[in-house]
Amino acid sequence: GEMSVGALADELGTSQPNVSQHLAKLRALDLVAARRDGTTILYSLNSRDAAAIIGVLQRRYCPPPGKVPAAKTRAKSTTKRSKAA
Repeated sequence: GEMSVGALADELGTSQPNVSQHLAKLRALDLVAARRDGTTILYSLNSRDAAAIIGVLQRRYCPPPGKVPAAKTRAKSTTKRSKAA
């Protein structure tokens, strides 16, 4: 869906200027579309290929809500063992 620069920055945990610079580059490549809604500019993906790639990456690296990937589980258990030692 569409998101503003501020919402994207919050979600990514980075600054609005940083997100704006990246969005400008993505717009120049026609990967992202922008539309104005009052004083807010809303951004969305403009490429089916980019959406497909993001979908693959999301399924690969982002677990469904409530599930922790095995790598993170191992990291936590290693941390606990280190503290106990």
